[in-house]
Amino acid sequence: MFPSHGERMQDARTFLEEIAGNPPGLPYDPMLLPKLFDASREGSHISLGEITAGIEKSQDLAVRVLASANSAYYALESAVTSLSRAVSVLGLKEVRNVALMAGADTWLRNANLPAGFDAPGALRHQILAAELAKALAQTLQGVDPALRIKPDEAYAAGLLHDIGKVFLALRRPQVWAAVEELRKTAPLSFAEAEDEYWSIDHGLVGARVLYYWKLPLMLTDSISWHHAPQPAPNYAAEARLLCAADILAHEGLGPDGALPARAADLLPENADRAALAAAAQAAAERAATMIGLVG
Repeated sequence: MFPSHGERMQDARTFLEEIAGNPPGLPYDPMLLPKLFDASREGSHISLGEITAGIEKSQDLAVRVLASANSAYYALESAVTSLSRAVSVLGLKEVRNVALMAGADTWLRNANLPAGFDAPGALRHQILAAELAKALAQTLQGVDPALRIKPDEAYAAGLLHDIGKVFLALRRPQVWAAVEELRKTAPLSFAEAEDEYWSIDHGLVGARVLYYWKLPLMLTDSISWHHAPQPAPNYAAEARLLCAADILAHEGLGPDGALPARAADLLPENADRAALAAAAQAAAERAATMIGLVG
């Protein structure tokens, strides 16, 4: 039996206040992620040395950066043994992706999540959504004047879009279980069940945490609205793109190789649908390779 409607609404407000007062931390220097976003902007004064020093504070992240620089993808003639060299080989945007993956992976694998939470499945979905969002953003560059997000930023948004589910399950396991029950019995999507249960969804939860992690507003807003992109106040085009990537990650391409109608309807009418479908297919193949690497 669910608590009363009023009790659930009060709990939702309390939950958001708790996040504001005690946001989940990152498994490395909390200033590293905003520095990585700032450093990749034109005219930034943040040096590679500052970035390397931040990575060195986390053994796990340092190992991931070195492993990425030595991966077959880069096909280097000699092994990369120093962290500063690894940062140079990868570039700041790729280092940022490694850091984001490390954060998502740590929360999904190591947090004390409810027994029914499919952490490996959640990580696979986030990697796939990230590759799809990046591919859509690349294909739509110059097509949609309202779209300001760059492909690498779209990747970051895709990788983090469902992180609010993790924080919900971690901080309110009984609410997560109730939403799961409602989702399965109604039937509803997870976001619809969240809205039915306590009028907020994991997009808002995730965005609230990412705000305290000092991520750019373009990411936090698009993540906040990715299940209801039309009324997004500031970054509606980015929220629509992220929503389309999420739908594609769940549904895949149709039997005829076309975009699902729900995803296509979110994208500009003048976009080349065949090019978008081809980009999505290639993105799914890249995601499969990446998922195989992370296990």
